[in-house]
Amino acid sequence: MVELRLLGTVGLVGVDDAVANALLRRPQRVALLAYLATATRDGYERRDRLLAMFWPEQDDERARHCLRQALHGLRNSLGRSLFINRGEHEVAVDPTVLRCDLAEVERLLASGDAAGALRRHRGELLPGFFISGAPDFERWLETTRDRLRTSCTAAALQLAAETEIRGDMAAAVAWARRAQSLSPTDEVALRRLLELLGRAGDRSGALNVHRQFVRRLALDLDVEPAAATQALASQLRGPAPKSDVGLTSADATAVPFAAEPVPFPTQATDIAPPPPRHRRFTRASVISAALVLATVTLAVTAVRARPSAAPAASDTPSGHPAVARRLYEEGRGAWMDQDNAAAERLMRAALAEDSTFALAMLHLGHLMGIQGRHVEAQRVQARAARLALTQTDHERLRVLAWYAENYSDPRFLALADTLAIRYPDDLEGQLLVAHARRQSGDLLGAIEPLRRVIALDTLLERDAAAPDCPGCRAYRDLVDVLENTDSLAAAEQAARAWTTRRPREGVAWEALSYELAIQDRYTEALAARQRASDLRGSAADPIAVVEILLRAGDFRTIEHIVGVSIANGSLEQASNARFSQWQSLREQGRMREALGVTRAMYTMTRREPGLGGLATVMRAQSLYETGDFVGSAGVWASVADGAANGNTPASAARIRTMALSHSADALAALHDTLALVRLADSVRAEGA
Repeated sequence: MVELRLLGTVGLVGVDDAVANALLRRPQRVALLAYLATATRDGYERRDRLLAMFWPEQDDERARHCLRQALHGLRNSLGRSLFINRGEHEVAVDPTVLRCDLAEVERLLASGDAAGALRRHRGELLPGFFISGAPDFERWLETTRDRLRTSCTAAALQLAAETEIRGDMAAAVAWARRAQSLSPTDEVALRRLLELLGRAGDRSGALNVHRQFVRRLALDLDVEPAAATQALASQLRGPAPKSDVGLTSADATAVPFAAEPVPFPTQATDIAPPPPRHRRFTRASVISAALVLATVTLAVTAVRARPSAAPAASDTPSGHPAVARRLYEEGRGAWMDQDNAAAERLMRAALAEDSTFALAMLHLGHLMGIQGRHVEAQRVQARAARLALTQTDHERLRVLAWYAENYSDPRFLALADTLAIRYPDDLEGQLLVAHARRQSGDLLGAIEPLRRVIALDTLLERDAAAPDCPGCRAYRDLVDVLENTDSLAAAEQAARAWTTRRPREGVAWEALSYELAIQDRYTEALAARQRASDLRGSAADPIAVVEILLRAGDFRTIEHIVGVSIANGSLEQASNARFSQWQSLREQGRMREALGVTRAMYTMTRREPGLGGLATVMRAQSLYETGDFVGSAGVWASVADGAANGNTPASAARIRTMALSHSADALAALHDTLALVRLADSVRAEGA
């Protein structure tokens, strides 16, 4: 049998060296063999797919000739029985003739043999390999590399956790080193290695690893490590701890090596969260309306009613009666279908079966918040956080991490990291890590866990009807992160990959439409938007199309759409239309008229008080743009003054920082340097 080695050094074992060397000098054939040996699920691949992947620029006849020649050459080198056909249109590698190390590693990972898989993993897939004129193959190669790197890193972290539990710290450190070497820019893997080195007593070794990592980030990415990584390094530089104070069931939020860990609330009086943020700006509206709107999403309630966060969606925790778990899953299904009344009823039924089901209680509070019952919601969710301390480690971390996210608790990142390290196969934990890194400002750090979720979520292709699979949410977040780091081409590529894997998911096409629109490719953007509408079985939302028309400068069509929506639409449609009208007038330089639209938006708050925050932000920006800098500074100052109302200290500080920064813009336009100096001190203190 011939072995094809693709990991580390590319090679062929089991054939004459001269034959192997001759074949390896033909990269197109090596690429074709690698793809056929690893990419297909049942072993077979359609010939027309191979033509499109490897010879996209050739006409059909020429491409077919190239494929026949390549297959013929591979047979001559590796044996006449190398390939088997299924009909006239499908071809596969015979697994009894050729085996591949990549396929073996993936088989071992799928079977749960992490150690065996890592023993077979000798390095990166096809390192330094390139063929010209085959972009689809290049995309496949990059995706497969990412998937393999993610899976092997997770496997190494899993082995580190298992050996640590057994008390074999040397082996745990070795596996953590392997994880960090597999994903050298992944700060979750780095922090896990630093933590284990510290517990093993090798603090100087941990600091050396940290210094090397800092240099690598600076040279390769020109960024600094995340705050959590820097904090851990600071702890390592401090006095040695008297005992291991890592996270335990009684202390959910201790930072490793902290001398005085701060426990999560354990009594009702310890928890006084603000009403959770159940609604937020749509991503497109935030970007289209300028950064000023993006900065106050924590301070205001926005137009859309879709919940911004929810408890973990998969892997219902064990330890609860089967009936309670079934009712909980049915309740989640009802929530996905936006039947909140049925979802609440089912969550209450689950709690009637098991009153200690913390995750069900947390979700019940979330549903209450969606319906505007904020006082009751925060009371129920506080009870869920207390209950979580008595549950299994997995459920406890899930509940507390989600609770910390929902209420802007500064311990969110530490909890999410711990959840992801201890349970690397929990995709919801990886999503929480990405959310926590974004919230802390580490946008680049969010990319790796999102790609990990996409690589590991089997629902993406196995269940095309899964309403809200982790991979779907990871794609949505990945597109947004790449866009916000100005990687527009990468964001478009991620959106296209999403539509390829979920071709019947309207939200994927909407994301692609927006990415095309912001690159001024309006015809393609409108086609993608129409595709989304077709999949939803409804006419295209005219206000959604405004995003594209706005960039194209088609203000006349926008004016018509806005007028119809205000006259004939619901309150939500009318408020969205006013917002679109405000954007359009500002793009045209008609700032006074845009200011008038903000007054119309304020009148809508009589029927929908939740629009007050958005109207305030619009007015503050319009006052600035019409030259009323005193008025703009005053509105932003009022937002800062009200930040403490019903918010945690962390949330209030974030809101005040953002509002005072905008107030400073207005004061700078007035050349009021004395006031700016005072504000600078406030912003610096609040920002910390």
